[in-house]
Amino acid sequence: MGKGTNTRAAILEQAIHIACHDGLERVTIGSLADQLGMSKSGVHVHFGSHAKLQLEVVKAYACKFEAAVMLPALSSPAGLPRLHTILAHWIRHLSSAEGRDALCINCAAELEGPATEVREELVSLVRSSRAMLETCVRQAVKLGQLAANADDCQLAHELHGMMLLLHHDTRFMRQREAAVRTDKAVRRLLEGFCSSAVKDSSPRSCETQAVLATLID
Repeated sequence: MGKGTNTRAAILEQAIHIACHDGLERVTIGSLADQLGMSKSGVHVHFGSHAKLQLEVVKAYACKFEAAVMLPALSSPAGLPRLHTILAHWIRHLSSAEGRDALCINCAAELEGPATEVREELVSLVRSSRAMLETCVRQAVKLGQLAANADDCQLAHELHGMMLLLHHDTRFMRQREAAVRTDKAVRRLLEGFCSSAVKDSSPRSCETQAVLATLID
């Protein structure tokens, strides 16, 4: 990785931190130059404009989120095991110091206005996350792991809502037990739709249980 690439990555890392804590509008070429000890022209050369900088911040955050939550689950079997793995990594991510800086949650109100390229990029991240949950539910139904009446859109809606509540209780309420409560809520919801063939067995892989075990002191 070249010096220019390393510098750009460092700028984006700091920009994500600012966006999550102070809002996207506070991410400016000037603020980044001050915090990183760089010249404004040194920051500007990597992005070209304020709007492009904000867009690249959202894209960089999306890559980090997908690497932490979605990609590890692809090695799990399709259907319910993969769904459990996604949710386990999501819970752990939101419970970590880095994950508490959830840009798509923290900046949602800031971007509720007119459509912009930055807003659409962030909306795309949320939609793709929900779509992954929906896909796992449909696969689980097809594989006989969940009952035929399991509504993929409704379950994805409820599961995503649990992640939003976890972020709220972890960051705002500072509840240490929030992750464990969220895991219990996830299991209770999904077990209610488990087919009789899997109710007596655990669909959660050893990897998933190990991920969640790290949250319990």
